[in-house]
Amino acid sequence: MIYGYARVSTENQSLEQQEAELRAMGAEVLLSERRSGAKKRPELEKLLEELQEGDALYVVRLDRLARSILDLDRIATITRDKGVTLRMGGMTYNPSDPTSRLLFNQLALIAEFERDLIIARTNERLEYMRAEGMQVGRKRLTDAKQDAAIFRLYSDGYSYSELQKATGLSRSVVHRIVREGTAADKEAQDPTIRRARRTIEATQQRVRSKPLQELRKMFAPSEEAA
Repeated sequence: MIYGYARVSTENQSLEQQEAELRAMGAEVLLSERRSGAKKRPELEKLLEELQEGDALYVVRLDRLARSILDLDRIATITRDKGVTLRMGGMTYNPSDPTSRLLFNQLALIAEFERDLIIARTNERLEYMRAEGMQVGRKRLTDAKQDAAIFRLYSDGYSYSELQKATGLSRSVVHRIVREGTAADKEAQDPTIRRARRTIEATQQRVRSKPLQELRKMFAPSEEAA
């Protein structure tokens, strides 16, 4: 059986183009999902469990299947051990070919870098908006670092409920932070946005190591408040 897997990050994005390309590649069964980031992809995980020897798994681009080198290695290992052909666009992954392995690893690194770059630009835009006094209305409950951490984890696939429990914020506040981060990403190419890159990247690195634990620390009551 030839399976085709398509994925988009938001409800507003269309799956039609990917599905059309997968059919043109020869996919017999299509599975798709709208999931942000790489943490939770239930349809893909179910598909990986169902694959059997002789099957094939097709995707139009590597970033639709894996968003990091570790994720790619995990999926490639599963398909190899099951005797499943893995194909991306017009390229077939051959685990016994060093050149094929190198190329796929490089593509995974590029996909991971592009994803981190988008998030960094989004965080820069959020920091820029704070620095320029663009906030209107009552005082915010969060600062730029906390917003960046929340948006980063949302992009990694954490749910609104998980973020709400970790921060103690209301669901509407978490929704607003994610919504602002998404809107800011569309303007992230603005050449005037160059602020606070090192601070934001340091925050991202800490959050990445132990995501929800670090987020809880950010929202823990300070000694001064006590």
